[in-house]
Amino acid sequence: MRYLIAAVIGLLLFAPQVTAQTHRPVGVKRPQVIDRWVRNMNKADTAVKAGEWKKAHRTANAVLDEMCGRIEGGEGVATLLATATFLRALAEAGLGNEEAANWDYTAAQTLVVL
Repeated sequence: MRYLIAAVIGLLLFAPQVTAQTHRPVGVKRPQVIDRWVRNMNKADTAVKAGEWKKAHRTANAVLDEMCGRIEGGEGVATLLATATFLRALAEAGLGNEEAANWDYTAAQTLVVL
C-alpha cells in the first residue's frame, strides 16, 4: 500500500513530463519513433490513472522493449527511459508486485539523476 501511495504521488509529480518530452535521443534517426513512444507512454499513463494495471504494465513493457533495442544514447534518453520505467513501476504497484515496483521506481529515480 505504501508503494501505491508513493506511486500516486510520483505520478502527480512526474507524469506531466511525458507529454512535455521534447528531447530527441541520438541514434534514433526518425522522430516519429520517439513520438510513438511518447504516445504509448501517454496510453500507459492513462491506464494507470484508470487503475488498468495490466494494460499499463503491458504498454510500458512494450515501450521499454523497443527503446532498449533502438536507443544508442544522447540527450533525452535518460528521461525517456525513466518515464517508461516509472510508469511500469506504477503498474507493478497496482498489481501488488511490491518488489518489482520498488526496483523499477528506484531505477527510474536513478535515471533521472543521471
